[in-house]
Amino acid sequence: MGTKKTAITPMPTKKEKEIQKVIAERPREKGRGAGIPKVLIDEAFEMYCNKIPYSKISKELNISKVSICKYVKKQEWAKRRQARWDKTEQKVDDTVASEEAKRRKRHIGLAQALQAKGYEKLKEVKKGEISVTEARTMISDGVKLERELHGESTAEVQIAIIFPQELQDI
Repeated sequence: MGTKKTAITPMPTKKEKEIQKVIAERPREKGRGAGIPKVLIDEAFEMYCNKIPYSKISKELNISKVSICKYVKKQEWAKRRQARWDKTEQKVDDTVASEEAKRRKRHIGLAQALQAKGYEKLKEVKKGEISVTEARTMISDGVKLERELHGESTAEVQIAIIFPQELQDI
């Protein structure tokens, strides 16, 4: 004996139930003046925004293709869809810009920390833990990185590090 397979379909949402009810209660439109409920027009617009063909919208919502075309023109669906797209695109751009600003701020903090670390190590040169060249490199790399992150040129950066008299001999 074989097992019987049953397909599990997700529960329809409240909006989907309302649309199904309207479609079931409404006969196929005939002639002029056949009113199309707003909920169906709204759903047709959503389908239009998702680039579903008119024939499929017509079949699923029980609305003639001619009526759909009239609504597309009358309610300027193409402009509305483009406006929706532009708004979504702007939100994405804003999010990306915000994330970029946060990342830049973190990197500037790291560059400043690198400079501070180089300065601290420069103070320790007397103890022989780090060479003057290594400390100087840490500071100059930090300065260059910070300038770059601020959008400033790093091509002509000259950093003068003046050492105390006792370190100049090392």
